[in-house]
Amino acid sequence: MTASFDYFIVFAEMRTGSNFLEANLNAFDGVTCHGEAFNPHFIGYPNKDNILGITQDMREDNPGCLISQIKSEAGVLGGGATFTTMIHGFWIWRWRIRAAPR
Repeated sequence: MTASFDYFIVFAEMRTGSNFLEANLNAFDGVTCHGEAFNPHFIGYPNKDNILGITQDMREDNPGCLISQIKSEAGVLGGGATFTTMIHGFWIWRWRIRAAPR
């Protein structure tokens, strides 16, 4: 199968079953959801200090570095590559998305 994406994002509201969805995604071999990667109070999951070596402070300084790290993780679906082992993603509450500066 030819890859058509590098990573996924789950946009969710509270009480919609997003934790259940995440648990089911993580149950598949080769699919990893990294939790709330862009939660302003923590990174990934409460009491966790990094995702793939990217700390919350690093993410705050450069949000793109976390996405780049998720996309470049060894064994992960890469752009134009053949699907082999893993797909990585994360989820974010819709109300936590900040408007882009104009």
